[in-house]
Amino acid sequence: MDNNHQLERLQCVTEDEWRKALIELAIYITWKVGGRCQYGAHSESELGMTALDYYKGEAVTKLCSCEWEWKEELSLAEQLKVIAGSKISMQVDHYKRKKKRITSIESLEKVDGLVFFDEENESKEFYEELMSVAQGDEELELYIQAVHDNNSYDDICSDLGFTDKQQVYNLQRKLVRRIKRQQKR
Repeated sequence: MDNNHQLERLQCVTEDEWRKALIELAIYITWKVGGRCQYGAHSESELGMTALDYYKGEAVTKLCSCEWEWKEELSLAEQLKVIAGSKISMQVDHYKRKKKRITSIESLEKVDGLVFFDEENESKEFYEELMSVAQGDEELELYIQAVHDNNSYDDICSDLGFTDKQQVYNLQRKLVRRIKRQQKR
């Protein structure tokens, strides 16, 4: 379906149809996230608002901006539920990756990949410890700061002005080697 057809279809939806679809969507989101909104992936501190408001807003925005195609065979409510379900799954995946972040120098050596700082459990001591390891190496110091400030390889590359993620991987390995050398002393 092209964007114009989708926008026309959206304009034909009555206010009553929107209201019913949003009620159905709210019921679906509430069922889907269950009582898992106090902590974790669907918490207000993680999403910046209640899970219900966040996922409802995301579903409507994605549909109205034509980022998601409204399948001909689906009703408005069904399509909104498909979008919300996808966003919920993506949020859980993102949160799980975030929870695997490192919180100590000792566990850093065992990591196969990038170190991220978890905002909820970020250890000021860990950050300072990493900065002391990198002291004198401006490139490593900038890398640690970029990792601290960002949550993805793409953002870190952009922050550091890199065009190739391999440069980030190389800095990660350099940091781990430096930590191992310091621990042997």
